[in-house]
Amino acid sequence: MYRNVIVGVDGRQGGRDAAALSAVLTGPAGVLCLVHVNTTGDDAAVDQQVSDADDLAMLLADELELSGGDAQLERVTALSVGAGLEQVAEQRGADLIVVGAARRHGLTRLLARDDVKSVMNQTPCAVAVAPASFAQSPRILARIGVAYDGSAESEVALAHAGLLAAARRSELIVQHAVEPRFYSSGWGMAAVPVDDPAAELALARERLGRADGVEVQHVYGSVGESLLEFSGTVDLLVCGSRHNGTGRRIVLGSTSAKLARHVRIPLLVTPAIDSAAVERWREHQRTVSS
Repeated sequence: MYRNVIVGVDGRQGGRDAAALSAVLTGPAGVLCLVHVNTTGDDAAVDQQVSDADDLAMLLADELELSGGDAQLERVTALSVGAGLEQVAEQRGADLIVVGAARRHGLTRLLARDDVKSVMNQTPCAVAVAPASFAQSPRILARIGVAYDGSAESEVALAHAGLLAAARRSELIVQHAVEPRFYSSGWGMAAVPVDDPAAELALARERLGRADGVEVQHVYGSVGESLLEFSGTVDLLVCGSRHNGTGRRIVLGSTSAKLARHVRIPLLVTPAIDSAAVERWREHQRTVSS
């Protein structure tokens, strides 16, 4: 599925987690590039600086081993980690960026202060987030879950999840969360749901019974909470984006941001638009069903 992958690494745990996840997500013919960013902005003091190729190879020895041993290494100087990763991703035409979520590095670092601005309107590729300590116990992607609501963005998420599942012969599980509607009964009083859950779920099953031939599971509850619970039953959670650009997807998408903070499995946030992946997925389904 992913053949041109950028991995944010820094010689710390978050980078090792990202490297381990990149090895799981990259296809057999894929090319991995481990990218270390020397920052020149306000946060430069907390980064480990490298000056030459030998320093870089020594710093990233663990990441190289975790990623399969034959990844390319690149160092770049930028105002922020996010800006550096986006720069390399754009230059290489990457289809996936992988970061780690450990402490103040990886995803947390990517989204800090100037890093948010640096990725706002850049390369619209998929972003994968490795949970803390993933390198210690990499998961086999036996069950891939995807959030789906019938929107164009969720069709992209379904395509990425479906292609990954097909390549790995994993189980694909599609879930749709029926969001409750509430009204407030007065100032200072608790909001009261106006829906009949059973009726709403029945309507959802009628409207979205299947997605590209795959049965859709429906649950009643807030999208964020439902997906957090869903994440406990799968090995990879895939969700779509309503924004172009890596930063907009993760920073402005409240559901994605919440998931990135709390899920304990790998999270994959897909781009808002990816017609090529959608067509490949639908062609695969047509072939399977014929």
